[in-house]
Amino acid sequence: MALVIIGTGLAGYNLAREWRKLNPTDELVIITRDDGRNYSKPMLSTGYTKGKTADQLAMQTAAQMAEQLKADIRTFASVSAIDATAKTITVDGAVLAYDKLVLALGADPFQPPLAGDGLARVYTVNDLLDYAKFQQAAAGKKNVIVIGGGFAGVTAARE
Repeated sequence: MALVIIGTGLAGYNLAREWRKLNPTDELVIITRDDGRNYSKPMLSTGYTKGKTADQLAMQTAAQMAEQLKADIRTFASVSAIDATAKTITVDGAVLAYDKLVLALGADPFQPPLAGDGLARVYTVNDLLDYAKFQQAAAGKKNVIVIGGGFAGVTAARE
């Protein structure tokens, strides 16, 4: 039996761990559009003021997670189609069959309707790759503006 999980966030990796305990030899494929590193998402909002890089926030690489989970983890991959009847997904142009499929996609950050010539300097921080881009852009700056009143926004602003 093959389980395919789309997403390597907290939900995706926790599901994979629990499923692997119950299914030690079954095929496990995990698809992610980022680099697949395992990290604690709340650290995205506190790591910056602590001077932590994205690499320092990462607890495990995708390769380490693949070994731990005995899984095929496909990084920087795009799913373009899901055929629930045929039980297949299309990943970067290739068709992959599954017995069970879980969408653990996480949340997309809210992007307010902004306009103007400063849009190239507006960053969302929703994963380690976003965090690294923001950290590089904010290097040497004295002030940043945080838009968002959720947990991450409030925590980042407080820090």
